[in-house]
Amino acid sequence: MVFIYGTLLSDDLRRVVLGRDVAATPAVLDGYVRKAVAGRLFPALEPLAGGRTDGMILQDLTPQDVQALDFYLDAALFARAPVTASINGARVPVETHLPKDPRLLLKGDWSLADHQALALQVARHIMRSFDNQSPLNTPLFHHGLDMRAQASLRAQAHPAPVKLRHGFSAADVEVIQRQQPYSRYFAVEEITLRHKLYDGSMSEPVERAVFLAADAVTILPYDPQTDRLLIVEQFRPATFIRDDQYPWVLEPVAGRCDADEPIEDTARREVMEEAGLTVKALEKIGSYYTTPGGVTEYIFSFVGIVDLADAGSEIHGLASEGENIRTHVLPFETAMEVMQSGEVECGPLLVSLLWLQSNRTRLRSRWLRA
Repeated sequence: MVFIYGTLLSDDLRRVVLGRDVAATPAVLDGYVRKAVAGRLFPALEPLAGGRTDGMILQDLTPQDVQALDFYLDAALFARAPVTASINGARVPVETHLPKDPRLLLKGDWSLADHQALALQVARHIMRSFDNQSPLNTPLFHHGLDMRAQASLRAQAHPAPVKLRHGFSAADVEVIQRQQPYSRYFAVEEITLRHKLYDGSMSEPVERAVFLAADAVTILPYDPQTDRLLIVEQFRPATFIRDDQYPWVLEPVAGRCDADEPIEDTARREVMEEAGLTVKALEKIGSYYTTPGGVTEYIFSFVGIVDLADAGSEIHGLASEGENIRTHVLPFETAMEVMQSGEVECGPLLVSLLWLQSNRTRLRSRWLRA
């Protein structure tokens, strides 16, 4: 029997982790308190005299059930330990998952309601890796997991209009098998599926592999007063792996969307981190998939109104994230020349420059009057 006290208290999430319904009995664990964990959706227990934690006991677990619980909670962070819980006052020997490193703990309350939707989506991602456990595939990389799960929730909550498209939906896809053989900050998902065809029939089973990346924002800083804009240059491993002889790329300011941060806040933070600038206003360019044939990445692109009067080429970026970013401040016409030369090879930068080209007169008219 295992005492649970965190995200596994959700019936739906528990069903995802175990693949079935398992009897759960309300119980109490004395001598421990539940605390939030730094950078995680789930809580941990900390020993405390007089402490009390309400939870549930899972009974009739198979060895595979216990293995699934261990995998979901990440054996690198938690280990099962014997404790004694109470059911209606009767003491029962059970196991529960305790943190290996007490430094993970934070003071503060933890509530399932605050995390339930995202935690459920995270659990789905984690358990797609359950049958492919390896050092390259572990829930330890929760930052990427949380961001990818939030992207899934965002996609479900905010679908694009369906006017020109035929109207097929996710309900017109039959999933035969799906798994994640690689899951760290990014992930790779392999899926076998059938989908509806335009004649109304179903396709034969097809196998596909998809690279999973979290949603991202891009921002092109632009100063309508001086008619100058800022772009960044940095090394990109994908261009190097493709054997590009010049793997340093011109880009807009960009960053991944954290699970707990509004998109606009991410945009403003990234401009400060990568360019040292304060955004006065954000102009939405659009949102789009970069490579929908094989990559989940979805981008929210903006032009950020900034003051570039005294700005020049500088070095920015977070050393903790391995960033080494050089900024270029260019007159608008020079930026157009660079784009026409073919030196701009980054899709979001091309999109942003073309949007600015179409909206520049409007932006200058508005901000020159301000």
